[in-house]
Order: sequence, then structure tokens, then C-alpha cells
Amino acid sequence: PEESFLIEWEVLDATPNSNPEEGWKDPAFPPDEWSMGDPAQKVNNTWVRAVHLSENPVLFGEEEEPADALQGGLGNCGLVAALACLAEFPGYLSSLFITNEIPEDGKYKVKMFLPVGFEHMDTEKHWGEVELDDYLPCKKPSHP
Repeated sequence: PEESFLIEWEVLDATPNSNPEEGWKDPAFPPDEWSMGDPAQKVNNTWVRAVHLSENPVLFGEEEEPADALQGGLGNCGLVAALACLAEFPGYLSSLFITNEIPEDGKYKVKMFLPVGFEHMDTEKHWGEVELDDYLPCKKPSHP
């Protein structure tokens, strides 16, 4: 039956980080070596806050393009493919963001269709809010 395919989700206490430069870190998917898979295989990778990747960061540019979603070595091709599909429809991806400006602490609220079992909803899938941080997995520069 369908119940055998349910994913167990752990609801964690999302406490703010005291250092605003570091920003808030998602306790369910922390920006650490374990979130990238086997740490021994990821020695040249690091997590960087999205706001530190540009001198003039914006939440959304003029228009999202499917080619903006790039698959890396994280193993999240399903998520990247879904984001690329959303970008086919102008404005749809940005409409899922409840947080519509870049927050200083890096904590975003987004609307997502949640699976059975998420946050104690046992009976049916539903739309809900999820909090995400702004950390992105990046390769460390090869030059000093």
C-alpha cells in the first residue's frame, strides 16, 4: 500500500543564529559537509550565503529562465528539474515565495505542496509553508 512509501519528517526547533553575518541556518538541512553527502568526497566544496555571491543581490531578476537552474554534485536533480519547470511559467516561481525581499537573516518562507506525514499531517497532502536558509553549496576557488 501507499503507506509503505511515506517519508518520516522530523520537525526541528528553528532557533535564530546570533551572528547576522552567518544568517539563519535551516536545522533540517544544515549547511555542513553531511548535507552534501560523504564528506570525504566533497573536500573542495563549501556553503556560501547567496547574498555573498553578488555585490548587488536580488531575490528575482527580470525573468526566471529554465537554464538558470543548474545541477551540481549535490544529488538534488529532482529539485533542480522541478525549479526549471516552474521557470517555464513567468512569475510562478516567485509567487511561491512568501518572503518577497532578501531578509537580513537569510530565512525565507516559501509555499510548497507537502507530502503525507509532513508536520503531523497524516491524512492528506496539502499546501503549506516551509522555512529555508540562503546557503548554497559551492566549489572552493582553485586559486588562493
